[in-house]
Amino acid sequence: MTKNNPIYIITENIGQGHRSVSEALKESIEDESGTKVVVIDYFSLIGQGLEKSMGNIYGYLILNFPYLYKLIYSLIDREDSSTLMDMLIAQRLKNKIGPNIKNAILIATFPNSTIALSFIKAHRRYAVITDYYAHQGWITQKIDGYFVANKEIKLQLKKAGINENTIHITGIPIKKEFYKKVNKLNIKKQLGINNSKKVVLILGGGDGVIPDAEYIVSLFDNKNNVIIITAKNYSLKKSLEKRNLKNTKIFGYVDNMYELISIADLAITKAGGISLSELNLKRIPIIVYKTIPGQETANTIYFTKKHACKEINDKKELKITANKILSGKMKLNGIIVDTKIPAFNKIINIINKDL
Repeated sequence: MTKNNPIYIITENIGQGHRSVSEALKESIEDESGTKVVVIDYFSLIGQGLEKSMGNIYGYLILNFPYLYKLIYSLIDREDSSTLMDMLIAQRLKNKIGPNIKNAILIATFPNSTIALSFIKAHRRYAVITDYYAHQGWITQKIDGYFVANKEIKLQLKKAGINENTIHITGIPIKKEFYKKVNKLNIKKQLGINNSKKVVLILGGGDGVIPDAEYIVSLFDNKNNVIIITAKNYSLKKSLEKRNLKNTKIFGYVDNMYELISIADLAITKAGGISLSELNLKRIPIIVYKTIPGQETANTIYFTKKHACKEINDKKELKITANKILSGKMKLNGIIVDTKIPAFNKIINIINKDL
């Protein structure tokens, strides 16, 4: 990659994972090549307020009406899913970048932004699939290269008519900081965490969607350390802060997630592709509680098959399984994420060879 090839990453803040992948790529490409990378929000190309609205709608649906979300997901997870919106966004993107788009490298990290790129003539167009399953909104034959998490997605794309030589198994890009070695004892001291107790980390993604969150916290607060990340879920944060919790640390947004994950003995989480990848990189046992329909169900199935997580939908079973993991009676040590060669390095090397 050179400065003659401006680079644009098209993403979306829904769930935060797509944005995290974009930031990981941006950081690595700029460090590697010195080329400035511009991250563009997909929905902001239609209207500045739409990005925030879409994120709020997503969070509300999956917390309150998961089966309605499942229905919407199934309606758009089909072939020929391009819409007038994708064509409109393609035109807006061309207007935003200007004439230099013909020399540009465009990278999609959000489904349907890939479809939008298929309507644009640029120097190179790539897609980085951010889950362990390829939603139909990712799939178009008018893309120069796909970067995917596993061989199952490669086979899925191949069956959809994508040229096998353009599909690269790289893993999902994770920020560089997650590859750092940390001093767990120092982190615990800084956070005021009792080192003699196990640490249970509760994650709800960028929207802080954690079913039965207060029950889960009360389940572990007595005998364990608990860290809960509420992110955008401000009402949950406020409610938890009003309670007399002895061993629980409550955070909204954090910029040291890599440290919090590093000290965990167990993570209870939603099944976003990025969250699962970050946890697996650190080899943390994972419980996915009340899986969200759609791509997160597919992620859970893949991680369960690889013995890297346990899916649970029942409160009683959650308690039993968590105690087995914390006591060492149950192991969830499946290896999925490569710790030696980060996905962003593999992606950069492939793009460089492709230019």
